Amino acid sequence: MVNNELLDALRYKNEGTDLDFKIEQYRFAGGNDFEKSEMLKDILAMANAWRDGTGYILLGFKDTDPT
Repeated sequence: MVNNELLDALRYKNEGTDLDFKIEQYRFAGGNDFEKSEMLKDILAMANAWRDGTGYILLGFKDTDPT
């Protein structure tokens, strides 16, 4: 479960193998098959990425890495 302390820490990290930011919520209602498959694609990518800890997909956030 994500608590406020963890969320604050994740907000200031850059995207990587353990963190993915999504500006908008995944579209299910009224979405076509491609739009509906985006969440599954992201979950599978996170599940297959090599990392030591937990992976997170944060909805409503934008990566602010300037590079």
